[in-house]
Amino acid sequence: MPERTIPRLFEEAVASYPGNVMMWEKRGRAYRATTYREMESLVRRFAAGLMGLGLGAGERAALIAEGRNDWVMSELAVLSAGAVNVPVSVKIDQPADLKFRLAHSGCRAAIVSASQLAKIRAIRNDLPELEWTILLDPASDRTPDELFREEILGRGDEFLASR
Repeated sequence: MPERTIPRLFEEAVASYPGNVMMWEKRGRAYRATTYREMESLVRRFAAGLMGLGLGAGERAALIAEGRNDWVMSELAVLSAGAVNVPVSVKIDQPADLKFRLAHSGCRAAIVSASQLAKIRAIRNDLPELEWTILLDPASDRTPDELFREEILGRGDEFLASR
């Protein structure tokens, strides 16, 4: 019997319900559906992009974002890459608390929403193991170690094409 992992359960759901709506997300005034097959594509590409960066099996990535489609995509991608997801509550406001969690978990990457970016920037210099901050939302003033979601997806496309 195959190992029962979250990525495998997701793959089984995709195989059973490819065209069914997996999630709804409000964008502007309207809700947009994401099917299981669409989410699978995003997860595969994002996971490959993380692997292309060098995030490997057993390594850790923090996920600090509000619940939404990109949160689910990010978590499934981290797990699919063989890495460990370190979910961090968006309610953590004290820099010392966030720094403690990221430092003690050994995160190499932080995947963040726009509303959480300032928290990471405030402690970034105190986290030598943190190599990348991946932004789920656009930011006009990004730093060299910050990558956009779309860049990770693009790197994933390149990584998959090279295999």
